[in-house]
Parts: sequence; C-alpha cells; structure tokens
Amino acid sequence: MQVGTDPETLAAFVRDKIAYEPYRGVVRGPAGVLAAAAGGDWDRAELLRALLGAAGHRGRLVALDRTPAEVAAVIERFLAEEPRRRTVPAGEDVDISKLPPPPPLLGRFGIPEGNRAIHLRRGAARWRRLLDEAFDAAVPEAARIERALAGRDLAAWHDFDAWKRVLGAGAAERVLVQIEIDGAARVLAPGPDEAVADAARLAGAPRRDGPPPELVARLGVRLTLTAGPEGEKGTPTVLIDWAHALGALVDRPLRLEIVPVDPKAAARPAVEWTAAQWYDRVRGFRQFQAIFRAGDDWMGSKVFDLDGAIHDVASDGRVESAKQIGGAAGRGLGGLFGGEEEPRAKTGIRELVLSIELALPGEKPARQERLIYGDLRRDLSPVYTADILVCPGPLGPATMTWLSLDAVTENAPILSRALLSDDPRRFDDPPRARRFPNMLHEWQLGRLALADRVLCSERALSFLGGPAAVLQASQFLADEKSKTATFRVALDVAFDRVRVLPRAGEGVAAAPRANMILGAASTVLESAILRRHRPDAMARGAYPESQRARFEGLAPVAARCGDDGAAAGARPERLGAWAIARNEAGRALVFPRQDGAATWWSIDRATGATIGRGGAGEGQSAMEYLQITKMNLSNLKCMLAWQNAMMFGNPRDPKAAMAWMACITGVDNPGGPMGGAGNTLGVMGYEATGGALATMGDVLGGAIDVYDMVKGGDK
Repeated sequence: MQVGTDPETLAAFVRDKIAYEPYRGVVRGPAGVLAAAAGGDWDRAELLRALLGAAGHRGRLVALDRTPAEVAAVIERFLAEEPRRRTVPAGEDVDISKLPPPPPLLGRFGIPEGNRAIHLRRGAARWRRLLDEAFDAAVPEAARIERALAGRDLAAWHDFDAWKRVLGAGAAERVLVQIEIDGAARVLAPGPDEAVADAARLAGAPRRDGPPPELVARLGVRLTLTAGPEGEKGTPTVLIDWAHALGALVDRPLRLEIVPVDPKAAARPAVEWTAAQWYDRVRGFRQFQAIFRAGDDWMGSKVFDLDGAIHDVASDGRVESAKQIGGAAGRGLGGLFGGEEEPRAKTGIRELVLSIELALPGEKPARQERLIYGDLRRDLSPVYTADILVCPGPLGPATMTWLSLDAVTENAPILSRALLSDDPRRFDDPPRARRFPNMLHEWQLGRLALADRVLCSERALSFLGGPAAVLQASQFLADEKSKTATFRVALDVAFDRVRVLPRAGEGVAAAPRANMILGAASTVLESAILRRHRPDAMARGAYPESQRARFEGLAPVAARCGDDGAAAGARPERLGAWAIARNEAGRALVFPRQDGAATWWSIDRATGATIGRGGAGEGQSAMEYLQITKMNLSNLKCMLAWQNAMMFGNPRDPKAAMAWMACITGVDNPGGPMGGAGNTLGVMGYEATGGALATMGDVLGGAIDVYDMVKGGDK
C-alpha cells in the first residue's frame, strides 16, 4: 500500500484505515497502532505525526478537552461500529477463488501453486479444531465460575452507564496535529470526530513536541534477590531493573536468562561434553548471573550464589571475591543446579522474584510477581529462561508475518555458519540472533480468534483491545534419586487487558459472561499449543485442575482477595498463597477445591475478565516435568531432537542445526526456524480467508530456502 506524502491524505488514511478505540494516552505507539489497525486519540495522533515526519513535516500535538456531548457522540460511534474489524477470524473454510495471486516468492522456491490450497485448507482445519476445543471447553467452565461468584455475591458487574463512563474517560481528549506549510499553520485531525475543532479552543491550546510523560504507558521488568538467615525475611537486592515505553516493544521481544557461572564449563565447548560430564556439571553450579535482553540490547547483573552473597563482575569477566571466570559475563552459559549432599547454609536465598509492572496512563501501576527460587521453591533450579512477548495492543497476522520473516532473514547467516562451520563454538549464542517467540505469538493471535467467536455468538457485544504480556518460561532440576535432569515449560499470562463490553443495555449481562468464556478458552488454548509441541506432556493449570475436581464431585469455591492478600474461605497450597498475596488484591478468586488448591481463576469483579493462575503466580498452563539427557548450556530451551542429535548423532546434521536455531530465536517449532513465517503468512491469503493461523512452513519454503542457499543451490 502506498499512502503518499500529502498531509491531508495521510490524515485521511489514519481516520479511514485505523479503527477508533477509546483509551487514554500513548499505549501502542505508531507501530502498535499500525499492528492493531486501531488506536486511541493520542496514539492516532502519534501515528499521524510519525507519517508526517517521514514526509518531511514537523508535527506538533494539540490536545483539546471534549465536551460531554462530544464524548457521548464519539462513544456512540465506537459502539455502533462492527467490532469484528478488530479481531481475527480464523479457521474458516478457504475460498481459493477469493485469494489474491500468489506472491512471486513461492515460484522462486519451486512451490507449486496447487499446493497453496492444500496447505491453506489443512491449516484452517487444524485451527478450527483447536478453537473448537478451546471454545467448547470454556462455555461450561465459565458457567461454573459465574455460579460460584453469584453464590458468594462477589459479582460487581458494571451497569451500562458505568461501562460508558469508563469508555468516556478514555475519550476525554481530542488530539490534533499541527504542521506548517509555506509559513502557515495547518491543523490535521486524525480522530473520529465529525465536527471541526472549535477555533477559539484551538487557538488557546498549547502545542507540544511530544506527549506528556504521564500519558505514556510503560512496562518494567525487575529481578530481586532476597537473602538472609533461614526463618527471617532477609534483605532484598535488585539484580535487574529495566523499564521502557510500552509502544516501542512491538518488535523487541524480551528475554530473561539466569545462567550459572562456571569456569570448567566455559573452558570446553558444550558440544564436546560427554554424558558423564553433563551430569557432573549440572550438579555443581553454585554461582549465577542474570542476563536480560530487549531486542538487540542487553544487560547483565552482578553474580549471586546459593548462600545469597553478591559478587561484582570485573570487565574481563572475573568474578570478584571468587576464583571463577564468569562465562556468563561475556556470553551466557546455562545449566542446572543440583549439588552434593551438604548441610543447609546458615544464610541463603530466601526469594528470587521476577516482577513485571504495567503502568497505563491514569491508572495505578499493575504488578505481577513470579517466585523463581526460594524457601517455597527448592525443588527447582535458579537457572531460568523466560521469553516475554509484550503486545501494546492486539497484533494482527500481518505484523506477526513480518516479524517472523525478519527473524528468518536476519538469522540466515547465523544458521549457515552452524551448518557449514567446523568451529566447535559455532553453537554459542550469537549476540545478534533475532528472536521470535512463536508459541507466544500463536497464543496472542488465537485469543483474538476466540474473541471473534464470542462476538459472533452475541451481537449485543463490542470489543476493546488492550495490552498483554505473556511469558514462556523454562526451569530445571537435577533429580538425585533417578540421576536424571528434568525441565518444565509454562505459558504464563501476566497481563491481558482485552475486554468484551456491551454495545447496548441488553448486552450488560452478556459481557461479563463473555469475558469469562474468553479467559477460560485462552487457558485451554495455551494447553493445546503446548500439547502440539509435546504431545506426551500432561498439561497443568486452572482448567485441568478444575476438571479433576469436578470429576471428584467437588464444587468450586469462590473468595474475594482482600487488600492484605488473604482469600477468606479457601486454603490454597503454600506456593499458591504466596502468589495470591502478591498478585490478587481486590480480585475475585474461584478455586477448584477448598483445601490445597494449586491453581485458581482470577476474575475482575467489574468486567468478568478472567485469567487462570497457579503456584508462584505463573500462568494458565504448563507442561509437566520432562526427562532430558542433554541440555545446551547456552540455551536452556533447545529441543530434545537437537540434544539427542548432538549427543548421539552427527553434530553437523542440518536438522540439528535448524532445531538449534529455532531454540535460540524462540521460534520453538519442530519444523525449524522457518516455522514462524510459515505459521502465520497463510501464503498472503489471510485477509480473505482468515487463514493467517495456517501451518504452511513448507509452502512458503521458509521464506528463504536457507539450506539451498548455504549449499550454493540458490543465489
């Protein structure tokens, strides 16, 4: 699409092509507004200002307070619009005749056009089954949640006027963009208002070069170590502290790694270790370092040990106060913690906590905390990896497509080195590897498709997109009894601010129920996505435990979490009680059983928005522990296929190298690093068919046929 450079044309593009959603401040940023094809007043103005800047014009922001009548008119138009414009239809039957011609890229890589229909239909059918499973399971589960809340009088749903007041707060300001052409000021309107701005109000409004800081949404990540004598609270030390504007994170996936510092491990490449050396290594790590990556930027923490001591790291990687050279200081090395049998230290790590904070304009910052290691979690290792996908707003299929294509093309030279080089360190983590957390993107698109199904079933409802932060976390342990190493993978939704809301008074009762269905369906979707990658793994989470309790004849137990973090009327397990006290104040909780519950449903009492949570606060679904025989220390999420190939097969096996590439970039697709692109592009047919969620990695040929490229078969 070519928009041109004319200022009026650019303003018309924003008004016509970007749907309006009433929320306050700059949340999505220009890239996020384009990705969601929707935005609020400040975000739309920022998009227009960015477009004008690209066309050579300096734009300044002009904010005007809307009158009550203007606010009401804007909200009425928003509620009257078709809400499915802002969701993702998926799994529909594919009508090939309605598709645009296939891109020349397919022919370049020898993909027969006839295969296009086969793969699109196959992908659509797969996603239809997946969404059917999630939706069908969620409807009765949401009814159980609703009955449990009603029985304790915990529902405090908005009436229609209250819903409209919330929307009105987001539409309180109209934001215009002023430029100068030939010395004359021209004011452009990117918003939904039909009326021209009042000249007197316009003349008296200040001009700004950017939005006020308090109107810019931010996301923060903090890692805190609390150490001290056993039985005491201990002293907290911040290891990682990072914050950034939320709207700038569309193309910047985050990753937190906690890795061991071990000179013996760093002295010899991991690909040359024997099985005995692997087991010996993973049992002895005692010092660790956290590495946080945001796109191409990264930071490293001080080194900490199991006794809770903190060590500075010299510029050459030397750990002060300890005779160890930290491989993690220059390049992260991963591993497991086991250790010989020894008396418990007098002092140690009481808690190692990951905090994620979301600060939206006009709202109190929301925080979610995850207990990684500590007194309540000695079974797991401090070694931890979490990929974090931050969505300032809904990310459409086109955005996911181009992010995945970017990862494929940027990583092609790295993969060619892994395939062709004899350097034993070729599998070390490249600093410029482009990460693409495929499973997290799949969940994000899938939950938009589930929202579309909710809207199809109830026409009195509308849809308001919101930011989300979802993690894919991996953590390990060494089992002394079985002499094996195991790991656990969880999909963990920290925040999801997507909301279904009533379009009219008759939708007031349906909206909370729809939000509960959407939350429960997203839980089942997580389990299904995990199961697709590991069919033999048993899913954990709020939905499976609820089903087990139902089969035992137990009724769900509803409770309100007070400001002190206590949930009266329920006694969850200790780890769950820790998470509830940290994360659930003021929310309604539904437990599958009164005593010893490990998971629960967390519900917003005003809207019915629901998220499944579990012990340590981690999210809706997790895979059970899986046995492993080999683990690449520099990347803790590498697949079993690659591990076995490297240990027992040919280290130069292309399949092993491609699996390694998928691991370090977060693609996590058994088909290799091309799966992300193929998983979403739908052969450019997503607009007409909803096939954006189709699996067709081999249809696209991986966007670039890397294997042929490095073999010299295709220049």
